[in-house]
Amino acid sequence: MKKILVLLLALFASIAFAQDRQKVAVYMAGTEPKKGVYKVLGGQITKAITKSGDYSAVDRTDAILQQLKKEHGYQRSGAVSDDQIKKLGSQLGVKYLCIAEITEVMGDSYLEAKLIDVETALVENTGNVLVNMSSSKVLLEAADEVAVQLVGSSSGGGNTQRVSSPAKVAASGKKNGYSYNPDGIELVFVEGGSFRMGDWYNEGQDDERPAHSVTVGSFSISKYEVTQGLWKEYMGGSNPSNFKGDYLPVEKVSWNDVQTFISNLNARTGKNYRLPTEAEWEYAARGGSVSKGYRYSGSNNIGDVAWYVDNSGRQTHRVGTKASNELGIYDMSGNVWEWCSDWYAGDYYMRSPSENPTGAGSGSNRVLRGGSWYSDATGARVAYRGNSGPGNSGNALGFRLVLP
Repeated sequence: MKKILVLLLALFASIAFAQDRQKVAVYMAGTEPKKGVYKVLGGQITKAITKSGDYSAVDRTDAILQQLKKEHGYQRSGAVSDDQIKKLGSQLGVKYLCIAEITEVMGDSYLEAKLIDVETALVENTGNVLVNMSSSKVLLEAADEVAVQLVGSSSGGGNTQRVSSPAKVAASGKKNGYSYNPDGIELVFVEGGSFRMGDWYNEGQDDERPAHSVTVGSFSISKYEVTQGLWKEYMGGSNPSNFKGDYLPVEKVSWNDVQTFISNLNARTGKNYRLPTEAEWEYAARGGSVSKGYRYSGSNNIGDVAWYVDNSGRQTHRVGTKASNELGIYDMSGNVWEWCSDWYAGDYYMRSPSENPTGAGSGSNRVLRGGSWYSDATGARVAYRGNSGPGNSGNALGFRLVLP
């Protein structure tokens, strides 16, 4: 009788454990670079995620998601609305949706993935790995490593690098692409070059004209807007933001406040972080040397890449939850305005130097770029120039960093 009781208790415990596991659907999005690759990657990511014991996979996920893709015109996590994400989760009966795809950056292939909570449509975690498309073994290890970055699990292949934060795997060499450093800041290396700065489409403000040729040197820029979590790390735990959340962009920070943050950051790291110049900002927002000439940063469809007045719900959103631009940089259109280092002058483009311009020699306002959660589509264009006094702060003013 005791043995039977023990067996029953064990059975009930195993059932309860299984019920506690959170269901996840894994889907490979975008264009498959090679036939059969997505099936292999999707299966391995699913295996690795469920290995932790905290998650269980939905059966026949591919068939269900393919059908839903046809019904909803679904393409990728950054280009789908919150309502669609929630509907997908409801129809699949899952807590999380893992969207993964292969992307190309300057000839390199990356496996990128997002773990999305379907109840809130917020990205819980992200991962990316540089992959060799010609090696099946490397593909499997890449899938395993992405799972580690998403949920901290592994299928036990033995070669998986366990990481404490997402997207630590860097592209090797100095060229456009992802990089990582131990300061808690993910960077994207931007290869220098020339571009046409200003109003390409003859639709902007007077201060965006004339469009003119500018050359900038190479630099690294933060992949995301500076978050509240990072701000607190280097500002003694203080957080001035109106919309609270460690993964939300910090806001209500003046240009002067940002200089204090940068001073603290550089003192601790021994590096030389700074704000981008206006020219560096626009070059990166346009996609650098791989720009496709979009009106917004990464797309001509603002809803794909930006949180702005028509979709933000009048608040900021977790960084990186919209699609990136050509360089893999997020939120350069919308979410929060971003301070630049330059003094603002409305006629600066009429006299700007062509090489590494740094703005007017003096002024009363500093440059702001990118628009915010309350901006209309006009303000979120990559050419649009905002400005404000260096002592001003507001719940739509934030920033990102550059490392020369």
